[in-house]
Amino acid sequence: MERIIGKTGSYAPNESVFKIRIPRMDFPIESWVAFSPEIRGGGLMMGELQLLEGEVNPVATAVLDAGLNINGLANAMISDQPRLLTMNVGGTGSFDDLATGIRKSLDAITAAQRESGTVRAAFPKISSIDGGPIDTILSMKGTVTQGIYRASIGQISVLNNTPFGREMGASMSIMFAGTNQDAVVQGEFVATAEQLQRVLKALRAKRLDLISIRNHTIGEHPQLIFVRFTGRGIAADLAKAVRYALDVQVGALKPA
Repeated sequence: MERIIGKTGSYAPNESVFKIRIPRMDFPIESWVAFSPEIRGGGLMMGELQLLEGEVNPVATAVLDAGLNINGLANAMISDQPRLLTMNVGGTGSFDDLATGIRKSLDAITAAQRESGTVRAAFPKISSIDGGPIDTILSMKGTVTQGIYRASIGQISVLNNTPFGREMGASMSIMFAGTNQDAVVQGEFVATAEQLQRVLKALRAKRLDLISIRNHTIGEHPQLIFVRFTGRGIAADLAKAVRYALDVQVGALKPA
């Protein structure tokens, strides 16, 4: 694992864990990855990657393409400039395969640094979205206010033996702003643990960018994980990308 990842680590015999720390040279913070034998054979890997905003989505693609899981994405600090985020990763399999997946993820960080990242486009000040075609593509009924399209789909879960849904925040929401030919889409998928990885793969397959992956509640059943995303392009194309991710989420399509 040290040879594949290119960093030395240390072994904690009391937990049977081999851990490699990977400091960033530009921030006083470090990534880490830890490996342990899995009870069914093979290895269990967990880790945290500390990423600048422009590194997040290239690294997310590398992680998913390597067969690893993304379990969380959130700010590492408050009011930091440039923005730094923590990506929680994990996986099971052979130790060589897990280490190779981490190596590919680290290589994606290096490649993103060489490309110096991309600056997220400013949110449109004036919007004139035509909601009809988006409704048709998404099979939703949205509303347009001041040229901005919004729609949502509820998800039912149970907390403290009490059902809750869309009006309590358990909803897939989406918003389009700008123009039909130059639109910004922002939204949030609500996925179960079983759906999460395929939703992430579908979003990245359609070049929609991940913003955050987090919980809104604790102890609900099924567990709900909220994936915030964004993208820019022709409104109809963005709607088709979201439609694809929705179809992948429910199992109607397999992620590319």
